[in-house]
Amino acid sequence: MSTKYRRLFSIFTAILAVALCVAVPLVTYLILYSIDPSTHFYYDNAKLVNVTNGILIALTVILLLPVFTKRAGAYKMPTNRKPVISVVSLLTAVVLCLASVYSLAHSFSSKVGVGNFLSGILGILAAIFFFAFAEAAFTGKHTDLRMIALLPVLWGIVKLISTFMSLTQIANISEYLYEVLQMVFAILFLYYNARLVGNVSNRREINGVFAFGLPCAFFGLLATLPKYIAHIINPKFGSLPQVGDTVLIMLSVYIIVLLIYLLVNKTEYVHIVDDKPENNVEA
Repeated sequence: MSTKYRRLFSIFTAILAVALCVAVPLVTYLILYSIDPSTHFYYDNAKLVNVTNGILIALTVILLLPVFTKRAGAYKMPTNRKPVISVVSLLTAVVLCLASVYSLAHSFSSKVGVGNFLSGILGILAAIFFFAFAEAAFTGKHTDLRMIALLPVLWGIVKLISTFMSLTQIANISEYLYEVLQMVFAILFLYYNARLVGNVSNRREINGVFAFGLPCAFFGLLATLPKYIAHIINPKFGSLPQVGDTVLIMLSVYIIVLLIYLLVNKTEYVHIVDDKPENNVEA
């Protein structure tokens, strides 16, 4: 990645940090004072709801801007050892396996058992990619991940459908909208992530992982942290961490670590000039 794009995407990553500092307190306030914990409806006199929604929309649009920038070029994932990415990918795989087994067990007693069953099966298959990527990142050896890198995309699609089906049984899904939005952006991020780690370039994979990874991490943390904080403040509101939450958190952590790695690592890339590739190497 060129210095120009590294600086540009660093700005968007910094915006993510600022966005979380702004949004997490606002959503925590809504959980504590604006949402009825028994019905999940907003109170009629709820304050800051429209303000919070407006801020979240604006922040989401800003975080999506990298997809509209000029193509950053075809990035070639280096074969050097990446221990931090290896650990995070391994943890993501383990968490995904545990959550998938829980979904499979829960599917036999749930009204949306088919969705849970399919997401559980595909979740275990998706974990295969993260295990393989963890091994490749730890050893630094070249591993062909092109096919298995698509497994998390399939899991994301089924997980989104399953999540939406389960939430439609609730009168108001406003409190759970962040989880749905994360899965929407997760599908798009995982697609570009598959191209990135599989070295199958469409010359926009860097743009894609930032444009969809940043809002995915944003809504993943927004779907979990505020309800934990609210529960600590007042046990009547929010909730403690649940099995499904660990996947949202670890996917967000995986995204953040991967994007930071792309920002600090200097490696070979292909810069596009008038739609023609031009090889460049950064030391």
